[in-house]
Amino acid sequence: MRELHLQFDLHRDPGGPWLPVGVGVHTGVAYLGAIEGSRGTGADITAMGDNVNITARLSSRAAVGEILLSDATYVAAKLDLGHLEQRQLELKGKSELVNVRVLGVGSSPNRP
Repeated sequence: MRELHLQFDLHRDPGGPWLPVGVGVHTGVAYLGAIEGSRGTGADITAMGDNVNITARLSSRAAVGEILLSDATYVAAKLDLGHLEQRQLELKGKSELVNVRVLGVGSSPNRP
């Protein structure tokens, strides 16, 4: 199993480099497509599907400085992240709770 070393110390200083964002990460199949504007003007690339929606919902639930990893991502990554906080989240459009692992400022991955 690979080990992931995360460095959060840079962001513990309120005056240091900091972006007030939270991140959601989910793993699964997504569908990509080009969407053209009316009359063939411009095109945008977009991702669609249930897994894209789960990722967006996780991102919206992540607090500033948090990374929410779905169980699907945690298992697929095969990383040793040690003991991380676990949560069960109710997400819009999902009938079952979604399990996540929480990385964040002050997290201590690879340590009990």
